[in-house]
Amino acid sequence: AGTAAASAAEQATADQKASLREQRTTLENNRDDTVDELSKTRRQLADSRKQLARLRANPPQTNPTVPPVPVTSDALAQQQWQQQVAQQTAAVAQTEKGIEQIQASIEQLDESITQMNEQLDAVDHLDADRARHLGAFDPFRREMHLGVGCAIENLVLAARALGIDPA
Repeated sequence: AGTAAASAAEQATADQKASLREQRTTLENNRDDTVDELSKTRRQLADSRKQLARLRANPPQTNPTVPPVPVTSDALAQQQWQQQVAQQTAAVAQTEKGIEQIQASIEQLDESITQMNEQLDAVDHLDADRARHLGAFDPFRREMHLGVGCAIENLVLAARALGIDPA
């Protein structure tokens, strides 16, 4: 019975490590996808900034010899140019905000991956301290092995409470 309990404990530990590795791989894949999205958004931002710089560098030319009237083609062109600059400025601001959100998402994924790695490092094996057995009260160490099984069950329950699938 003791060997079976030890074997069950080793199997439970191996299963838990496999589950954690699978979750870590999923997180790493999500992180890679998010990093790709960040690169794409940064390229869009660079393009938006270039377009905004071109707009600002080439405002419509007004004809100083024509007296201003309320609605002229020059005034209309100036107004359209200002609208384009405002729209492009808003697009740049929105893209920058998107980059900040993606970077925050990457930081969260990195933190989750770090936690997974720590959990994988912590789940090495579960073993009873044989020097602390009950001696004559438990000569075959039956109670000790039952205690190891209870510890494994507590780990499984705690993992589920943390959202980790121990299976």
